[in-house]
Amino acid sequence: MTVITANATSCASFLRSIDRTLMLVMAAVFLLCLFGFLAGYWTAKLMGLDFSTRATMCLNTGLRNISAGSVLALQYFPAQAVFPVAFTPLFLQFTTSIIVKVLMRTPSGRAYAAEKESISA
Repeated sequence: MTVITANATSCASFLRSIDRTLMLVMAAVFLLCLFGFLAGYWTAKLMGLDFSTRATMCLNTGLRNISAGSVLALQYFPAQAVFPVAFTPLFLQFTTSIIVKVLMRTPSGRAYAAEKESISA
């Protein structure tokens, strides 16, 4: 999947020479994605919203339409600008699944799951 993504987005040349700068860019993009999840969750929590709304805001602010960014980057910027946009989905989906697991292990998440289970029973 990484090879296909790299070739489709003109980023293959960057993978041949992964250097410190590229690693820093990847780390920065990853941290930016984590910040999106945390910002959504804590904003909803500060607003006093229920667990399901907090989880929804967390996921909606953490996930975004990367393909639009990729199209814009390919159209108007050099190939270096496409790299962060192209590789975000590779770790974003994995990160999202971890975030959901963590949310469901919080006290609010366990209470929400128990409530849903009692309703369905």
